[in-house]
Amino acid sequence: MFRIIHEILFYGKGGYDYDTVYNMPVWLRNATYNFISESLAKESEANKNTGKSSNRTALDWVNPDKSKLK
Repeated sequence: MFRIIHEILFYGKGGYDYDTVYNMPVWLRNATYNFISESLAKESEANKNTGKSSNRTALDWVNPDKSKLK
């Protein structure tokens, strides 16, 4: 229970305080935890996919090669 409360507080980005989460009905606390968990998993997956198939061009800011610019 306390791990779930901690993760809701930590990953809730300041949207929840301890007393509110502690006093939530169990079903609502579990649903909130699951929503946050699913959101983090989707965000992590999106970051992995973006990194692999990124079409960004790395630039050297000290000695830029202007031929790489579109």
